[in-house]
This record gives sequence, structure tokens and C-alpha cells, in this order.
Amino acid sequence: MELIKSIKLKTTLENDVRNLYVLSCLTGLRYSDLNHLVNKNNQLLIQKTNKIHSIIITDEIEILIKKLKGLKLNNSFRTQVNRTLKGIFKEAKLDRLVYKNNIQIELYNVISFHSSRKTFVTRLLSQNVNPAMVMKLSTHTSTENFKRYISFSQDDIKEVYKYLEAI
Repeated sequence: MELIKSIKLKTTLENDVRNLYVLSCLTGLRYSDLNHLVNKNNQLLIQKTNKIHSIIITDEIEILIKKLKGLKLNNSFRTQVNRTLKGIFKEAKLDRLVYKNNIQIELYNVISFHSSRKTFVTRLLSQNVNPAMVMKLSTHTSTENFKRYISFSQDDIKEVYKYLEAI
């Protein structure tokens, strides 16, 4: 995420998309719910679950919200967001190979806005935050759905084996 935050972008659209993506990585909110956060306040009704969810507004989140104030996050903009996000990831040279449908493909070709929620979950779990707390913060109501958001890199797996060898 630090690479995405630091890359120099050329257009307002690219900067807005990057800021939206980072905001979602920091809050775990879906694209459909970010509009309420950006244009209203820190308590929002989650569309998918129809429940009230509060967000703690950190300094970084507040700065991003101010930058995005007034941006209209409708469905037609979402397509543009995903296309632009792929370009940002390509520009950042985030081209490690990942598997999609058992085929290896560059990360920038498969990235979508929704991956920000997976990043949110993965980052918290890697910091040993209680999975039940992560599930609550990411507004998941089903453990089965939550499990799909957990991903491990090859480096994560190597670290576990190193740990096992050391004990």
C-alpha cells in the first residue's frame, strides 16, 4: 500500500482513484459505502447488511475524506475506477504473478477496487488482530464469506515454515 500511496500520478482521476482505494484499505468499506463516508459523516448505513457502522476517523482518513469531498461514486464511475486502478498498479510495477482461475497473471491485470477490502482484512490479520474483531470491522456477518477475504503470500508461508523450524 505504501508504494501505491507514494507513486506520482498525472491526473485528477488517478489521484481520486488512488485516494479511494487507500481509504477503502484503511476502513474496509465497500465502494458502495464509501460514498456515504465521503459525503456524510463517520456513521453510515451499510447497504449490503442494512446495519449502522461507525468508523474511527484517523488523521490519514480525515485527509483522504477531505480530498474526496463531493466526488460522486455511482456505478458508471465504478467501471472507470477499476480501469484506472489497473493502470495505477501497472505504473507502480505491481506485476507479481497471481493465480486467477488456475492461470498465472500479473497482479495489475486482475486488481479491482474490491481487493482493497481483502487488503484491509489481510493487513489486520498479519498484525495479529483478533479475527472476530477484523470480521466486525469489515462488516462481515458470515464466517464463510469472511474466509474468502483472507489471503497469504508465498512470503507469509515461508515465514511460517521458518518459525516452525526455529521451535
